[in-house]
This record gives sequence, structure tokens and C-alpha cells, in this order.
Amino acid sequence: MALESIYRLMNGYSMDYALIIVSYMYRVANMNCPTSLSYGNLLTRIFTHFKVSFDSEDCITQSVPVISANSFKSLRFYKTATRGWKHASELTFAEATALQAPLPEQPTLLTLRDSLERLREDNAKLRTQVDLIHSNMGLLRKKLDELIRYLKEIEDMTQGVMPVMTYLR
Repeated sequence: MALESIYRLMNGYSMDYALIIVSYMYRVANMNCPTSLSYGNLLTRIFTHFKVSFDSEDCITQSVPVISANSFKSLRFYKTATRGWKHASELTFAEATALQAPLPEQPTLLTLRDSLERLREDNAKLRTQVDLIHSNMGLLRKKLDELIRYLKEIEDMTQGVMPVMTYLR
């Protein structure tokens, strides 16, 4: 969750901080060996603001790890000369070479051939499904035409009966 949050922050995506915190609190509360919350300072300020009592709570403090450039490199983010930090997947070949960043794996001919074969199989299945849908649509159109024909016949038959019915009243 923390890595995703950092990625979203660095790429300008919106984040629902309340949902992130509550989800993490729920997971920690349901663990067999719970850990401390990494944003305890923030929660303490919120609880203090709303005058939540801490009388029965133990105060446990621990150091917070510092995020460094190595932390970003482990997430495959690299500092570029032009745009600040970029994910390895967004680096150009020249940037990756200059930063000595590992290039993404290039697909081999065998993996490309396998992918193409799977796509062909999926395409054949989709064509079969489309043909079946067209066949069913043709049958439905025939049934609908038949129903319209019957309704017209009933309408024609009732037009002759209606004047007689009004005459008998």
C-alpha cells in the first residue's frame, strides 16, 4: 500500500487518504502479530482534536525510517536531469543508459510467437461467438416478423367485428 501511495503521489494521481488509513488500520487490527501504525502522529493529532481519551492506552514510540534516494531506486524510480524522478518504465533508452538503470526485459521471439498464437485462438473463439449471435439475431428477426404478421391478421379480423359489436349494444 505504501509503495502504491508513493507511486500515485509522484505521478499526480488523486488519493483518498482517509480510505488508505482506515484500510491499513483494519488490516493491522486483524493481524496475529499487530505492528504499530506508521502514521501514529497524524492519528494522535486527530484523536486529540476530537477529545478522544488516551487514559487506558499505552504510549509506544518507535523511530520512523527515512525515505532516501535508495528507497526510490528500490521502487525503480530514478532522478533524471530534466524531469526530476521517473519510473524505470518511463525512461528513454538514453536516460536508462546514462543512469545505469536496468532496461525493461525485451520479449523474445518465442514469447512473441506464443502471444500471437493465443491471440489467434482468442480471435477464433470470438468469431464463433459473433457468428452465433448473428444466427440468433436472424432467428429472432424471423420470429418477430411472424409475430407482426399475426398481430396484423388479428387487427384485420377485429376491425370487421368491432362495428357489429357497437351495433349490438
